[in-house]
Amino acid sequence: MGVPVRMHYLSDLVEGKVPPCRVYIFLNPFWVRGQRRRAVRRAIDDRTAVFFYGSGFLSNRPGTEGITDLTGLPVRRIQPGPGRATFIESECPLLDGVSGTTFGTRARLSPLWAVRNTERVTPLARNSGGKLLAASARAERGLRVYVGTTGVPVRFLRNVLQQSGITPVMRTGGVVERTGNFLAVTATRAGEKNINLRRKTDIRSLFGSLKRANVRNLSLQMEEGETLLFRTGQAPQ
Repeated sequence: MGVPVRMHYLSDLVEGKVPPCRVYIFLNPFWVRGQRRRAVRRAIDDRTAVFFYGSGFLSNRPGTEGITDLTGLPVRRIQPGPGRATFIESECPLLDGVSGTTFGTRARLSPLWAVRNTERVTPLARNSGGKLLAASARAERGLRVYVGTTGVPVRFLRNVLQQSGITPVMRTGGVVERTGNFLAVTATRAGEKNINLRRKTDIRSLFGSLKRANVRNLSLQMEEGETLLFRTGQAPQ
């Protein structure tokens, strides 16, 4: 996605071990019971949350209402089928650069749910039968996204980040790790990479001759799979 990410167990979030984030991406929280459910809702209260297929379906008992309760989007159960969907043609910023793209899995998903197209819902993607598999909605103080299949293009996730006020370190995508004054970037495609340092700083390569002073942006030619390591901040005397 071009930004640093952290991965945590759901229990870490529930127990307050996860620092506050602007965006939370929930991959497979199928079984979320009472206290954990309330803790998740508190954590994402005024933030962006992206939920994938079946999030919240299982609690004390299985139920479609569990998905709606956790994700904040109204869903209904539909006929099982392939988890393939196509982003609609729309001016919605979340669809910038992905409109018309088909994504998801060809595997038959059972059970399967679609989002109800109510007034507060923004449609994002439909399956071949016209059912709404992906949609977003504004919660009282945050953004909610539900993707009713098992994956999306990375460009879509970058759009979600940008609509949540996050500027990617690598605008063209890539793998980014940042800890303190150390920055690692890996190119997933060859070409020119613009690295956004977010504020003016000194930067130097740990295994090369590159050195820049007081810069905010850095443009580099990188090969596919190439990783570069940098130290930012004032160079030690």
